Amino acid sequence: MVKAVVLIVGGGPAGMTVAAELKRAGDVYTILVDRKEYFEVNFVSPRALVDPRVARDQMLYNYHGFGLVDKFIQGEIVKLDSKHAMLKKGTAIVFDYAVVCTGSSYSSSLFKGEHKKMSRRMRELVTANQSVNQSQHIVVVGGNFVGCEVAAELTELKHKPKITIVHSHAALMHSAPAKTQLEVRKFFAKKNVHVMLNQRVEKTKKNEWLACSQPLDDFEPDESVSGTDSMSESPTTICDYDPTGIVLTPKPDLVLWTTGSRPIAASFLEPGLGKGVLTAKGYVKVTNELRIEGCENLFAIGDCNNVKEFKTAASASDQGRLAAKNILKLINGQKLAKKVADLEHWTVNGGHHYFYVNLGPKNGVLASWTKSLLVPGQFKGMMKHREILLRSLTLEDSEKYRKGRNDVLFT
Repeated sequence: MVKAVVLIVGGGPAGMTVAAELKRAGDVYTILVDRKEYFEVNFVSPRALVDPRVARDQMLYNYHGFGLVDKFIQGEIVKLDSKHAMLKKGTAIVFDYAVVCTGSSYSSSLFKGEHKKMSRRMRELVTANQSVNQSQHIVVVGGNFVGCEVAAELTELKHKPKITIVHSHAALMHSAPAKTQLEVRKFFAKKNVHVMLNQRVEKTKKNEWLACSQPLDDFEPDESVSGTDSMSESPTTICDYDPTGIVLTPKPDLVLWTTGSRPIAASFLEPGLGKGVLTAKGYVKVTNELRIEGCENLFAIGDCNNVKEFKTAASASDQGRLAAKNILKLINGQKLAKKVADLEHWTVNGGHHYFYVNLGPKNGVLASWTKSLLVPGQFKGMMKHREILLRSLTLEDSEKYRKGRNDVLFT
């Protein structure tokens, strides 16, 4: 007998982890709604740029093939309240609990797919790989974690194009500890990667690419970028940079945008729950139990919620586990009359103080959020790989694997 119906809005690491945990528990009927028909291991997208086998074999998976949910619906929700979800096509879904996992996006869809069909997303990745292999000068806009991972992968190309990183902060990986920043800068110096700091890229009417400077105190790089679907189109910015910039030479054949991460709008919550459910920047407001504020049976996890931490695949997965535990406690607690105080609370980054960043297939940086602990060098056996995530979602031998897995491998 089914104890409860749980609606999961959005797949990704957060949504699929919730599904896997509830599947293990049994007696819970799960419904996944996603606008896309596939699950994407987006953190391997930098590698997929230079190795098409990764895109083909290790990155995209049709939701129908997972078997983690009882029902998958490809569609979009336009309204959600405490008991009902209304799809764009007019179909209503009745549930007992719901978990919102709508995730985030970048200014370029290349690093987090937006195509609804898996075949179109695959073509996008194949086209990008072809462009990369035909380019003699590649500019990576943004030098935080994703930008540095992309640039490091590009250094492995056999035809050795010129690679330029343009970053609007004073240091690469500005969110990381100082020792990490220094080690990464040394790595790119050895790889002959040209790095331009305190700069923003702009395209002129003459079809030239400029690196424009601005005083440090005025930087708002992530919040200043709006979306674009092209690899080489310049996003619109609201910052006032010096319009007289340095012309990037030779003229870039390819410009890759790794900036502009922001939550995917969960605006469907406002019609049913009120406008106060979202922050000014579009994040879903949650409590310590990861429940949407003012809602006993609705959760929001991963990149879409307003938990103040660096958003990672590891944290999204761990939030999924915590949300699933709390849902199961609520389901079972209805009979036992357990109090809300029994629910588990989330700690920043799940209590994990370390993170790992790939710098190509053979190098990486292991660093701490709280200390300047740095372990650079050969981490080939510790590379982020689709199995790190997928094995944690697979029912077979999942508990055995999870006990031995190392969460610091995610970023």
